[in-house]
Amino acid sequence: MKFKKLFLLFSAFITTLIALSGCTSPGANDPDYYLQGIKDRGQLVIATSPDYPPFEFQVLKNNRNEIVGADIALAQAIADDLGVKLVVQSMNFNSVLTALAAGKVDMAVSALSVTPERQESFDFSIPYYQATNKMLILKKNSQTLFTKEAFAGKTVGAQKGTAQVDAIRDQLPNSYSVAITSIGNLVAELTQGKIDGIMIESSVGQAYIESNPELTFSDAPFETSGEGAFAIALPQHSGNLRLEVNRIIEELKAQGKIDHFVTEAFQQAVEAGQLD
Repeated sequence: MKFKKLFLLFSAFITTLIALSGCTSPGANDPDYYLQGIKDRGQLVIATSPDYPPFEFQVLKNNRNEIVGADIALAQAIADDLGVKLVVQSMNFNSVLTALAAGKVDMAVSALSVTPERQESFDFSIPYYQATNKMLILKKNSQTLFTKEAFAGKTVGAQKGTAQVDAIRDQLPNSYSVAITSIGNLVAELTQGKIDGIMIESSVGQAYIESNPELTFSDAPFETSGEGAFAIALPQHSGNLRLEVNRIIEELKAQGKIDHFVTEAFQQAVEAGQLD
């Protein structure tokens, strides 16, 4: 009998530990946790993958690489509003959410689409930009690759981890798909004739077209799902931090500043000529 009671007590103890371990986010019980942490440190640390002009890319300034772009301008506006310094951590696209999950950064700001899978692990801001999918091709192939059907049996690429990978699968089921981490590497594959097209966000593709006369968009129409909207990824249970970020985004959108960020960054990307 005593053994049975001890066993039941032990089982209850283990169950409690498991339940407590499920609350992995410190903000679950304190909605001000993440926002106050940023203010206390005086820094907003973001993760981004700087190979997606005009949203994030690198330019050479004073013999040093500097990360710029529409997303960086947005992050800077948020940092300014919160009264803290912006710190940008560069990494490949597949790592931005991993860094956020590990608590190494406060936000992931990297032209991220909101998907059901991502929402299981992260909070997201309201959308700040609606993406449009297009197919980047060689100009010399524009007379043949002008319909979706023309891509049957062709090899089409997209940046690994993006909504465009799913768009290829859903809209071009008869084509072959490849996913590569870097947009610059995808463009190199396209110009070398190793792939036939790149499913890409339109403003990003336009930046590459402006810098490379060999490239153009296919006339084939492609759908952009609701997942094509870009948003900022935040830790789960981000509480008041998410509320503040949403407020700032709403104000910037109302003032037309986010569209301005994209236009200005587009011109900067073209002038810099460093779209890799």
